[in-house]
Amino acid sequence: MYSFLANIREKALIPFIESSPVVRDHTRSTKRGLIQQAGMSLIEIIIVIALIGVIMSIVIGSLTSQQDEAMKDAARLAMGK
Repeated sequence: MYSFLANIREKALIPFIESSPVVRDHTRSTKRGLIQQAGMSLIEIIIVIALIGVIMSIVIGSLTSQQDEAMKDAARLAMGK
């Protein structure tokens, strides 16, 4: 029974889904219904890599400055101040 309801819902939504500009670019229609095409565009991958690089540069900069402060504190303690 549930598969029957799912088929009715799917058939009712297919014209709406196919007309959507966002979905239309990433799906293709067959006799069985819509097939989602997997994958990312090159520009999306480049943007993700750039964001990861920016985040990593911030993290690495923060860690090195904390390491420098720790070394200075260790030297101060060793000098007895």
